[in-house]
Amino acid sequence: MIGFTSVKGYQFEASLAQRGDQFVGLALDIENQAALTEERIEKWIKEVEKAFNAKNK
Repeated sequence: MIGFTSVKGYQFEASLAQRGDQFVGLALDIENQAALTEERIEKWIKEVEKAFNAKNK
């Protein structure tokens, strides 16, 4: 699996997408943290690109 997201900076009680200290995929909270959405997407895309590049070397 590629594309995990750290739970750091998210305010939540529980999530079925949480595995340890990470979410599976990109977690977005449009209702409560919409101002962080664009930054989170950009950061996640960079992480996914790095993971794919490392895997394909």
